[in-house]
Amino acid sequence: MDKTTPKYSIGAASRASGVSTHTIRKWEDRYQAVEPGRSPGGDRRYSQRDVDRLALLGQLTGQGHSISGIAASSLEQLQTLAGESAVESSMESAPRIGVIGDSLPALVAQNRVRLPRLSIRARAASLEHLSAGDLAELDGLIVEMATLGPSALNDVERLRLRSGVAAVIVAYRFGSHAQSESLSTGNTACVRLPLNFRETERTVMALVRETADRQAVNLDAPPRYSMALLARVAAVSPNIACECPRHLAELLSAVSHFESYSAQCASRNEQDARLHQYLGETSARVRRLYEQALEAVAAYEDIPLDQWRREDGA
Repeated sequence: MDKTTPKYSIGAASRASGVSTHTIRKWEDRYQAVEPGRSPGGDRRYSQRDVDRLALLGQLTGQGHSISGIAASSLEQLQTLAGESAVESSMESAPRIGVIGDSLPALVAQNRVRLPRLSIRARAASLEHLSAGDLAELDGLIVEMATLGPSALNDVERLRLRSGVAAVIVAYRFGSHAQSESLSTGNTACVRLPLNFRETERTVMALVRETADRQAVNLDAPPRYSMALLARVAAVSPNIACECPRHLAELLSAVSHFESYSAQCASRNEQDARLHQYLGETSARVRRLYEQALEAVAAYEDIPLDQWRREDGA
């Protein structure tokens, strides 16, 4: 079928273009933005060219253009208006994304105009086809998975470790809502295939931003509290009916020891070194969070942490 053959229902056209069915109907009725065909039963049927028009109209109205002013434009005029220069000018601050999978890289390449706020830097069938240089430049990965099976979480974590890319978006075709929810934690999000491009763009941008915010910790900062000071905190008799100061002090001691251990681990190869770096950075982030928690508990319990740090020489 060519691009002018009506084949999409209005729901499929909505998912493919990122424009809601309500908006599609409104643009048709008021502005004749698209003129769909009809099925034998009288239902609307949209061609690939219609979907391309809707995607561009959605992009341009999102950038502030009036639908009444652009609805009558040809597809070619809309493409010119969207402009490669406009897309490229937004790439400087756009998340840098890699796409991995059997069919997804080609799909994204064909529909590049529908993801105007993402900078697609790499596309490949598997992680092995991306160089270390490619991966080092990426803020996130979109990974195609046919199904969300029992091993999906482990598969994603292995991919994260091997790639060094924190934010991973799983594009899946089959899987339950519960499986998707269980996988969508921390630095991972899920989108369903076939892609709703606008939803996918929003999901990618939000995840990359949240991941960057979580990673915005000074990993080079040394531990704020020595082992001696933590032992002193652990010995405090709390006013509250629990032993939070002691537990936090013990957790901080363990995390700090593991952070040092990760930095000293021998690495057999580049993958080992990457794993140990990841473990060390993760430990540093966890340590900083526990330090903040200890400071909150100390303030509540009137534990003079700052005074003890000065006495400790910190």
